[in-house]
Amino acid sequence: MPHHQPDAVVLLGDLEPDWLDVLGKFGDLPVFGVYGNHDDGRYLEARNTTDLHLTWAEVGDLRFTGFQGCVRYRRGAPLQYSQGEALRLARR
Repeated sequence: MPHHQPDAVVLLGDLEPDWLDVLGKFGDLPVFGVYGNHDDGRYLEARNTTDLHLTWAEVGDLRFTGFQGCVRYRRGAPLQYSQGEALRLARR
């Protein structure tokens, strides 16, 4: 079986912070992510992960961008947006 070395890791939110600890075994591997609608918005930077919300990063010829959260389904919930709010944020 061939050995595959990843060029980057992309995380899509709603993770337990401890799950990211294993990524340290890959050394200087770039790790990118966004928060999901059930996240607290505090663990990516603490785990040396680049938060891609409303920004971008490149690895080789690939460009990654991100948008955190989801469509609002519960009033007052963090990281949830109305369609109008999401549109305004994405246009920035």
